[in-house]
Amino acid sequence: MYSTDQVEIVKDITMEEVQEIIEFLERADWRDAIGEGASAVVYAYDRFAIKVPLAEGETDDDIQPLKDLNHLSCTVNLHAIIDNKILITELIKGDTLRDYAEWGDYDWFEEGRLEEFEELLVDILNAGYNPHDLHENNVMLDEVNDRLVVVDLGWFTPLSQNEFTRSSLQDGLYDAFEGFTTAFDWAGKVLQGLVNRKAYYG
Repeated sequence: MYSTDQVEIVKDITMEEVQEIIEFLERADWRDAIGEGASAVVYAYDRFAIKVPLAEGETDDDIQPLKDLNHLSCTVNLHAIIDNKILITELIKGDTLRDYAEWGDYDWFEEGRLEEFEELLVDILNAGYNPHDLHENNVMLDEVNDRLVVVDLGWFTPLSQNEFTRSSLQDGLYDAFEGFTTAFDWAGKVLQGLVNRKAYYG
């Protein structure tokens, strides 16, 4: 089904580990999945997450953004690619921002975490990408390393030179894109609710 002949090693993984993952995928079924989105299902194996497209022959839009942003601590680490469609990334142990919102757990969302989220956006912009579709379901709180991490980059798009200037960030304005004026406008309705609640209740 899969072959190591069509494997691209990106970083921090051996071919032996890739072979083990391929053997796991060949015997895995839906009951082994840890998550599923509109276009892919995600499995966990050892220290890795494996994202497999649902449609036959479909490639993954995450590939190029993940490669280009792989040096950032705020995006999930890409380790390898199988058949130019199956992604092997680090396995994030934690929950999404939506999970926290649904539980009513707002205590963790302190001022420092808001600043971290803003820095996350700055880092992505500085690396040349517009973080389209950044919302509460694809940002997780990594409980092991205590960091916010983006786990789905499929709609991230490269910035043109005239879309972004450093000065706009230094002024606290994120007006490079029509309709967005602050970092939190990218965060989705649930995260905005968290920000508003924190501002209201202190």
